[in-house]
Amino acid sequence: YDLWGDTVNLASRLQESSEPARILVSETTADRLADGYEFGPPLLLDLKGKGLTDARFLVARRSARTTESLST
Repeated sequence: YDLWGDTVNLASRLQESSEPARILVSETTADRLADGYEFGPPLLLDLKGKGLTDARFLVARRSARTTESLST
């Protein structure tokens, strides 16, 4: 399968802007994964072809205990 478009371009720009051995995701992705993962503070990046873009570094996977306490 070939994937093209804005999503792939954003992922590529985020990868280029990331630090070695770290995962940088868009704010939208961080919001969708917030129940299961912890993220660092928001960053505002000036990405080529995208302009100012909100992003966050993935910090850790939430444990089952942490996820349970968030839902109660």
